[in-house]
Amino acid sequence: MSNEDLLNPDAALAIILESVNQVGVERANLRQALGRTLAEDIRAQQDLPPFANSAMDGYAVVASDTRGASRQSPCRLRVLAEQPAGKIVTAAVIPGSAVRIMTGAALPAGADAVVIVESTEAKDGFVLIYDEAAPGANVRPAGGDVIQGQLVLKAGTRIGPAEMGMLAALGRQEVDVFRKPRVAIITTGDEIVDVSQPLAPGQIRDANQYSLVGAVMAVGADPAMVRRVADEREELAAVLLAAAESGDAIVTSGGVSVGAFDFVKETLGRLGEVRFWRIAMKPGKPLAFGFIAGKPLFGLPGNPVSSMVTFDLFVRPALLRMAGVKDVRPSMVTGVCSEAVAHKPGRREFVRAQAAWSDGRYLATPTGPQGSGRLSSMLNANCYLVIPEGRSDVAAGETVEIILWEWV
Repeated sequence: MSNEDLLNPDAALAIILESVNQVGVERANLRQALGRTLAEDIRAQQDLPPFANSAMDGYAVVASDTRGASRQSPCRLRVLAEQPAGKIVTAAVIPGSAVRIMTGAALPAGADAVVIVESTEAKDGFVLIYDEAAPGANVRPAGGDVIQGQLVLKAGTRIGPAEMGMLAALGRQEVDVFRKPRVAIITTGDEIVDVSQPLAPGQIRDANQYSLVGAVMAVGADPAMVRRVADEREELAAVLLAAAESGDAIVTSGGVSVGAFDFVKETLGRLGEVRFWRIAMKPGKPLAFGFIAGKPLFGLPGNPVSSMVTFDLFVRPALLRMAGVKDVRPSMVTGVCSEAVAHKPGRREFVRAQAAWSDGRYLATPTGPQGSGRLSSMLNANCYLVIPEGRSDVAAGETVEIILWEWV
């Protein structure tokens, strides 16, 4: 198969995103909502803040009383009461008076400004005001952040710490969110053994199982089933059918190339449907995508780097889309390559690199040899340096496109 017969990476991602469906909706306690996606619009049921309050410690005053106040000519006001946060005083501020107030405390009736404590001096039941205050100074008005009825968070918003705080401020103890996708993870190969087992001659440890479990959890999905399968057709078929029963999506590694014992793509075609196979990219060319029993299957390459890169570029966006996230495509930034990178035209290459902000730009440095079996190339990386399929070598200092890793 020539490079012309390989599927463009952008086209592959488009097929995937058009093919997967969102999972169901469930009610979640706010404490368990981090990383989930809202399945409902959130509107404010009241103003936020619900009352005018002080932004600083100081004195609530009638602003006109402070006109012309200075260190040389302070204004003198009688202190009627003290207003701590969480309490309401009955005293109303009238011209010639003030109320001592704390940050966050409700503004007393009659007051329209707060003079910060640093600009005052308390003396014998009075306060000397040394700075003029304009109406509204150091006052947070009711509804200054959010007004009643306002659409604050849209369905499809991913909930982070700020969203959790806003939901709490709006009184939402529970919210409707998309369910976490359940992902069945299957690694294949006679040569792989679990990390707990000793290595026999010709065997390697199953690094892919652990990197894929970590990748699934990092995207906010649940590893519903984790299995290791030998290169045996019927065993693989039985496990794939069980995976379709237990998961919303299936992720396999290995068995999708052209080797005599690469059975994943063949079994996918026999039990379900292959939508595409092989992509014009490096690493990760032998990637299969299709469906078994209505569940999407991502057949990732067996090489550790290829498995992780293809998960990040294709499976991660799909799982986010299934979880209700709207904007799932990797975001690109422009940067500068710190050193020369050899590249043969024909396939889009995703070079593992470390990007650092330097002199107003991103500077990307490859993490050493880039072979698809070099798992160490993923260490210390925080981005992909993207070399388009149509170009040749990249020179040091040349402008490049960079995909920053969102989980780093």
